Amino acid sequence: MVRDTTNFYAYRLQDAPPLEALPLLHSAEEFYTISLLQNAPRCRYLDSAQSGPEALLMFFHSRMPHIPCDARSGFFCMFKDSFLTPGMQENLHALPMFHLESTPAFPLLAQHERYLTNVFENITEALASDYTFRTELLQNYVFELFHYALKLQHHV
Repeated sequence: MVRDTTNFYAYRLQDAPPLEALPLLHSAEEFYTISLLQNAPRCRYLDSAQSGPEALLMFFHSRMPHIPCDARSGFFCMFKDSFLTPGMQENLHALPMFHLESTPAFPLLAQHERYLTNVFENITEALASDYTFRTELLQNYVFELFHYALKLQHHV
């Protein structure tokens, strides 16, 4: 099944348009963001500052408070619920990183950063392609990011 990907965006942070120019931010539909923030970013979340020695993997939802970060390099992707299949949407709402009481920041070691950089590079490459099953491939990469974070959380 081929669907359009106008409800999914991915960028390198250094190549991204200004956030206010992204159509998802002006949509009434909820959206999600996954970011790989590199070069020891500092982010403020509620009452604490989160920083990692190498990088952070961050998850945001449009209902969550905005988290200011000073990262200048890395990647991010944004997507709407409608980007995912109904079954995936159901699973998405159960993920702890999108709950308000959870911390959406995952500090990364160098090997984690390398792995996730590769996943995000695959995402940007797939998004730029005309591959027939591009949407399905992108959905799988997004869920790979979720599962990687959950495994990190489990092993901490």
